[in-house]
Amino acid sequence: MTSNISLQARGLKKYYGSGETQVRALDGVNLDIERGKFTAIIGTSGSGKSTLLNMLGGLDTPTEGSIQVGGTELANLSSEQATIFRRKQIGFIFQNYNLVPVLSVWENIIFPISLDGRKPDKKFIMGIIIYCIGLAGADGVDVDTLNEWATDPDASHVAVTPDAADLEALFAELAANISNPGATDIVIDEIVAPDFEITSIAPPAKGSASMLDAQSLQWTIPQLGVTASESAALEFWIRHVAQTPGTKLVNASITYSDTEGNVVTFPEPAVTVECDIVVYPEECPVPVDVAVEGCSDAVVVNAGDTY
Repeated sequence: MTSNISLQARGLKKYYGSGETQVRALDGVNLDIERGKFTAIIGTSGSGKSTLLNMLGGLDTPTEGSIQVGGTELANLSSEQATIFRRKQIGFIFQNYNLVPVLSVWENIIFPISLDGRKPDKKFIMGIIIYCIGLAGADGVDVDTLNEWATDPDASHVAVTPDAADLEALFAELAANISNPGATDIVIDEIVAPDFEITSIAPPAKGSASMLDAQSLQWTIPQLGVTASESAALEFWIRHVAQTPGTKLVNASITYSDTEGNVVTFPEPAVTVECDIVVYPEECPVPVDVAVEGCSDAVVVNAGDTY
């Protein structure tokens, strides 16, 4: 594991059940995440995203494979060591948040810090809260909004400003992603590999899709994720038209564009093709006209021996 890699997974597998009913949620995943990079894992429902994140975060153990976070092999940690490691080294944002309902925002934030026996930095954490709820931006605190938000605030609250170098560096990228308005005027052009042809396209729930020719399609979506978190999927069918077997990538290329200039990474589906013996029948003969002239009837009699 090199110094610029913060998280590494090798041969990661997670199987549920056995025999014919076995489900392979993860089947040999290799992953490197560089330090300082923002990485998103996308995919359709049931593709294994949550399972992978649970493995990488140490919330669940893989059937096979290795996971290193900051050079620490998670498989070598005991249950107690893994708990402490997660608390100190890994942050989780769950889909349902998993907040303690009887605690305030402040108390929820400092709860894991208190479990770790550390004293929370009150000014720093309040700066985070102010920054993330939109009272501050790259140009500093909106004083008027802050005064409306905190009537007669405690001096420690007013003293916090997010323009400190450490706070700005930590949350500039986070704020940019939080405030991202989604995507509009999305255009996705997909071309399948020469060994395949598109036979039909199912109408998508978002936008519209059409075949441009036997090997290409275009999917347009007016807007996605503008008002809330959204996902979109397109289902279409292909036919193998080549004569060679093997595991083949379905797509030759996929291009994406939108008004906001978002960058999207698409999966690379592959199919395994097994070709039976191909029989090429002989060509049918070309019929010809035959003319017969001078036909006559005749009778042949065998008279036997004649004396």
